[in-house]
Amino acid sequence: MTTGHEITRTPRYEQILAAAEQLARDRGDSYIGVEHLQLAILADQDAVPTQEMVAMGLDPEEIAKGLEATMRSSGYQAASGRARFLNGTTVDHSE
Repeated sequence: MTTGHEITRTPRYEQILAAAEQLARDRGDSYIGVEHLQLAILADQDAVPTQEMVAMGLDPEEIAKGLEATMRSSGYQAASGRARFLNGTTVDHSE
């Protein structure tokens, strides 16, 4: 559905994307995945998701450490073309 309104990309959005790209480069990855975006968000203590995690009693640094450990594990499956959303919708571009 189109509302006719242009979507503006905020400076914070651009900064998060740039940070995610740098994280991917630093890891030697040839793609930017949601895991890179999540790490970039967790590193930004002013980001709304990070603030909400802190308000819920979660530690963004510990979450980032866990995510990084998963990304280093042998079971880590990178660059999947599939996304499964909370509403049950699945999009698969890997075919």
